[in-house]
Amino acid sequence: KTEADILMVPYFPDVIQNWDVSVLNWIQDNIVCPFLNVFFSLVTHLGDGGIFWICVAVLMLFFKRTRKAGITMGVALVLGLIIGNGILKNVNNYIQALKRKAVGAMFTDFTMNDMQGTPRKLSDYVGKGDYVLVDFWASWCGPCRAEMPNVKKAYEQFHPKGFEIVGISFDAQKDAWQKATTQLGITWPQMSDLKAWNCEAGAIYGIRSIPATILFGPDGKIVATDLRGEELQKKLEEIYP
Repeated sequence: KTEADILMVPYFPDVIQNWDVSVLNWIQDNIVCPFLNVFFSLVTHLGDGGIFWICVAVLMLFFKRTRKAGITMGVALVLGLIIGNGILKNVNNYIQALKRKAVGAMFTDFTMNDMQGTPRKLSDYVGKGDYVLVDFWASWCGPCRAEMPNVKKAYEQFHPKGFEIVGISFDAQKDAWQKATTQLGITWPQMSDLKAWNCEAGAIYGIRSIPATILFGPDGKIVATDLRGEELQKKLEEIYP
C-alpha cells in the first residue's frame, strides 16, 4: 500500500493531535492492531466471502424465530462489521500520520507537480542541510491568506541564510493557485496535486486544518509543527541568531 492510499479521518476528535507519541503507540499496539490482526486472520481463514456468509447465516437463524428480530440483528451485524472495521482502519491510518508528523520523526517523501507541471519530490528540498518550512495552504483559505505576510517576512529575512519554504497547496484549480501566489507575492517553491482535501501530502502528515506548517531540520527530521506569526519568527531567530 502506497502513502497515497492513506486516508484522513474526517471527524476524529482534534484532541488526539495533542497526545504524546507514546500514547499513540500504546493505542495502536494494544487496541487497533490486535483487533485488525484478529479480524483479517478470520477473513483470511474463512475466505473472501467468509464474513458475508456468517452474516447470512445469522440473519437466517434469527429470521426463523422472528422476522423483525432477524432483519434487525442481521443488518446490525453486517453494518457493525463494515463500519467498525472501517473506523478502526481510519483511526490506525490517522495515528500513523500523526507519528510521521511528530517532532523528531524523519521526513516521509512524496511527489507532486510544481506550478510548471514538473514532478517534484519533498526530498528535493528537505534533508539537504538547511532548515525547510513546509507550509500547507490554499488560495480559498482566508486564515492562510491572512498568515501569508508573516510567512513572506520570514522568507525574505532568513532565506539569504539558507532557510527555505515549500508551499503545499490544497487547491483544486490550478488557475486559482497561480493567481493567489501572484497576489500574495509568494516566490518560494510550490507543489500541489490539485486534489484539495484529498491532497496526498496532507494525508501522509495528518493535516486536517490549514494553515499548517512543519519545520524540518538540516538532517530531514521534524523540528517543530504549526509555527505561525510570532512563534515562527522567534524560532527562526533562535536558529539564525
